[in-house]
Amino acid sequence: KIIQVLINLIRNSFQAMDQAGVVKLSMLTAGGKAIIEVEDTGKGIAEEDLPKIFDPFYTTKEEGTGLGLSLCQKIVEDHGGKIMVHSQLNVGTVFTLTFPIP
Repeated sequence: KIIQVLINLIRNSFQAMDQAGVVKLSMLTAGGKAIIEVEDTGKGIAEEDLPKIFDPFYTTKEEGTGLGLSLCQKIVEDHGGKIMVHSQLNVGTVFTLTFPIP
């Protein structure tokens, strides 16, 4: 299921780039937690959209269903984790997944 989350986040990253850019995937452990970051140099997410991106059926894509990020959030939470996002328009977006290490 975590692989599904990563595939969705990486796919979203590529779709957010109108031209060639960078998608960076990083992992580390700290304080008994596993931390995974998916970072891109895409167009970013508008500040007013950020509170809604995990809502089911919310999308800014013409052909999106609005279920991708809400499913990602559910999967992450089902594994005892958290998903957070930081984004800046015309700079990019970072999704941070944090999971407890058993």
